Parts: sequence; C-alpha cells; structure tokens
Amino acid sequence: MTFTRILGLAALLLLALSTTANAYTDAEIDRMFNKLKAENQALRDELQQLRSRSKQAQEKKPDELSSQLVPRSQQQISSIKRSLDEQQETFRINGFLTAGATKADPAVSDQNNSFSDDVSFDTDSVVGLQATFQINKKTDVTVQMVARAAEDWEMEAEWAFLRYKLSEDLSFRAGRLRLPIQLFSESVEVGFSYPWVRPPSEVYSLPINNFEGVDFIYAHNFGDWAAEFQVFAGNDNDDIFQTNELYGANATLSSGPWTLRTSASSFSFDIDVASFSPIEQVEFIGDGGSYYTVAGMYDDGEWLLLAELSTFDADDSIIFRDSDAGYITVGKYFGKWMPHLTVAKSYTKNEPDPYTLFTIPVEVIPNPGDDPIIVEVPVSSETLEFTGTSYTLGLRYNITENTSAKMEWSHYTQFDDTGGIWTNLRFAEAAKGIDEVDIYSLVIDVVF
Repeated sequence: MTFTRILGLAALLLLALSTTANAYTDAEIDRMFNKLKAENQALRDELQQLRSRSKQAQEKKPDELSSQLVPRSQQQISSIKRSLDEQQETFRINGFLTAGATKADPAVSDQNNSFSDDVSFDTDSVVGLQATFQINKKTDVTVQMVARAAEDWEMEAEWAFLRYKLSEDLSFRAGRLRLPIQLFSESVEVGFSYPWVRPPSEVYSLPINNFEGVDFIYAHNFGDWAAEFQVFAGNDNDDIFQTNELYGANATLSSGPWTLRTSASSFSFDIDVASFSPIEQVEFIGDGGSYYTVAGMYDDGEWLLLAELSTFDADDSIIFRDSDAGYITVGKYFGKWMPHLTVAKSYTKNEPDPYTLFTIPVEVIPNPGDDPIIVEVPVSSETLEFTGTSYTLGLRYNITENTSAKMEWSHYTQFDDTGGIWTNLRFAEAAKGIDEVDIYSLVIDVVF
C-alpha cells in the first residue's frame, strides 16, 4: 500500500470517528482525497528540489572556492601592477645612441666637430641616458649624461635640473640646461629626432651649448595652436668660452603639421685666445653679442620642409663678426624611406678695416750662426671673416619605430679664400687656396 493511500485512509478514519463530524457524500470525500493527494505531491516535489540543490551545491563547492580565490589573485595582481605603474611614474629612464662613420676631404673642424680625412668612427658616435625622478606631483629632477667617442667616452652632464610646476601651464627649472636658441637645440644630441646625420653646421656650430641657470616655461593651447614661451638666464664656466650675462627668450607655436619658432638671446664671453691659434698661451679677451633665430617646419607625413635663419650682432667684438646663416631642407616620405636635400649658407658682414687681432711669438734665427730670437708675428682680423655655401644630399630609412639609418654627402664650397665655417682653414695660410670640402657620413640612430 502506497504512502498516499495510507494517508488518505487515515484521514477518512479520523472523519468517521469524529463525534462532531457531519455526513459527507462520496463526491465530497473524493474531492478531499484529491486535495490531500495534490498537497502531498507538492511536498514531495519540494523535497526533491531541496535534494537536487544540495547535490548541486556539493558539486560546485570547488568552483565556488576557486571563484573566491580568483578575485583575490586578481586583486593582488592589480595591486602589484598599480605599484609598478607608480614606480614608473616616479622614476623614468630613457636613452639614445648614435653609431657612425665619417670621412672628409680634406680634414676640417668647426666649433663642435672634427672630420678626419680617414674613415673615423668618432665624430658622430654618442650615447646618452636620461633619468627623471618624480619627487611629488609638482616637482621632478632630470639628469642627462652624455658620452662621446670624440672625447674618449667621458661622461658629461648635459642636463641636471630641478623642475617645479607653479601652475598647470607654468613651470620653473634651475640647474644645468641646454641653450634653447634653435629649433633642435634641446634634442641636438638625439640624432633620431631630425632627418640629417647632424644639423647644418652653418646654424648649429656655436661655441656654447649649455649653461647653468634658470628658466620659466609657459605652455598653453590657444584654439588649434599649442604655444610655449620660455625665458632663461645664467652663465657657463667653459674652459675656452666663459659665458657671462647670458639671457634670452623664445616662443614656439605648433598646429597640425606646422611648427613655428623664434628666439632672441644676449651673452658675453671671456675667450681663451689659445683656442684660436696653435700657440701655447693663455690670453682671455672679452667679447659678446646678440643672437636671433627664426625657424619653421612643415611635416604632414608625406613632405618635410624645414627652414631656419640666424643672425649674430657683435657688440664691438674682437673675435666675432656680425654674421648671418640659414638653411632650407626639403624631404619626401616614401614609406620608411626619406630622401632629402639641404642648401645652407653663412657669411660675415660689416667687416671692419683689417687690424691686428693678436700676435704669435715665433722663434726665428736672423742669420746662420746667430742665436734664435723671439719675434711677435701679428695675426690679422681678416682671419675672422668667412663665407660659404653647402649642399647636402641625404637618405633616411626608419628600420623600426625607434631606429633609423642615415647616409649623407655634404659639399661645402664658395669660401672665397676665407676657409668658410672651418676654423682650422681660417688660421692656416696654406689652406687659403682650398675652396671645396666634401664630407661623407653613415650613422645608425636609436632611442630607447
């Protein structure tokens, strides 16, 4: 007998034995029985559901534990990642490297570089590391160390400054800074940042590149144009050019493919004359002047146009002359390739009448058998005058997003017996007849 039938009979028996029970018809008894049967089935279904849920809960228990552990692991990973991101934001290291080979015909040198008439791997080879430490949201410290093959890989601090953000747009820097007077001044060591093997010497051959001092930089967007204004002041205790009373300002505007820049600066020098002559003497001459530049760049990813002009106004200068210089570069992108052509020119102007710049003590023997005597040989101011034009044909290939290869041929001419921009030719009488110089270069540039 089933459990249902027993339960139904028990209910009927209770009804029959009840002294207060009324008489029930067969139909009423059937309805009551069916109701009890339905309630019993509902209880059985509910019990089955409870058993099924219990079984499923036991089967899912490992997964539930795993689901509890996974979020905890993800939280730990996220915490570690946040910590690493904070460390990266606090301390950053970047670097650059150039490895190159050059050959000149004949050997020449300017204010910054020397070019051998043999294949040399020293002229352009350089490596640099830049570290930035974020002290807090408003203050950071940057140090850039550079080593050059031409200087026996001795490390030198190009940058070493502290920056403080006075506001969202205005910042203050103090320390050793790059002299910001040209379009590529602050990245001139980073060959990857420009199309040439090296920037045109007519404009970028200056006796000073860094200074110790301060600057203020204001950067703000005006509609579609991003503007940056900078003022700076300081000095530099170089062994040859001791720079005093250095100050200036520049402004840069950029929008889309366009970049426009202008600068004005003034400085005075105490110059070691021995740096201009082959004699061993130390005689400092005071000198100085004002330097102005204007530059423009258009780069839309298909064409590259660059132009930069500079002018130097000497203040009753003994060593320097009023001079103008400039270049124009045109480049065309072909995928990863970019051939380019540069024409540059520089010259002195308003040359004064010749005068004795300084004298060189030379030992001579007046007559055979006589004792040697010292004769002061004058060096004319005409050696400071120069003019020249150059043509550079180059090819750049972007190997990867951070590596490029470049090759160039530069032809310098039209010196008019002045030696052009090459200082070794200006002070060598035997070189006065040289009117052409060729330089061949090949480099690999990397940033990381």
